[in-house]
Amino acid sequence: MTPSALILMVISILILWGGLIAAIVALRLRPEVDAYPPGGEGTEHTGVIIEHDT
Repeated sequence: MTPSALILMVISILILWGGLIAAIVALRLRPEVDAYPPGGEGTEHTGVIIEHDT
């Protein structure tokens, strides 16, 4: 492999694994959402079907 191909491979591997590690660290620091927006659980479906003209 050429040196430029190796450099590009190393950079892409660092970006990929760095993103994975950053996601794991972020999930370990804040694993759950503190508050959910209104309208989540407990809302009943009205049964009305919305049709759009396309």
